[in-house]
Amino acid sequence: MSPSPSAANAASAPETSTQPVAVATQDDAAVYRGSAVAKQVCAQCHDIGAGSGPAIYAGAPTFISVIEKPETTSEGLAQWLKSSHPSMPHYMFNDAEVVDLVAYMMSLRKAK
Repeated sequence: MSPSPSAANAASAPETSTQPVAVATQDDAAVYRGSAVAKQVCAQCHDIGAGSGPAIYAGAPTFISVIEKPETTSEGLAQWLKSSHPSMPHYMFNDAEVVDLVAYMMSLRKAK
């Protein structure tokens, strides 16, 4: 008696892993782009995290110190990044940069 076709297929089917597979998401892309914007614009004064080194401007808070505050939210960061500040150079981020910078900054919180 020969094995049924379904049994033969099951025997020859490759094993599947139950381990999770890392998949790049839209959030990963935003974090990557936000990191690039932070390195280009923000690292001139701030320690942007991820081993970027100390802040160049002594009064500039580190990104980690900003996101560690319990009251810091994605929405609050976005609003703050869209406005100008007297103690900072006048740089207005576009909407896409704001989304990406917020994703990057919030990823620093998750990395802890």
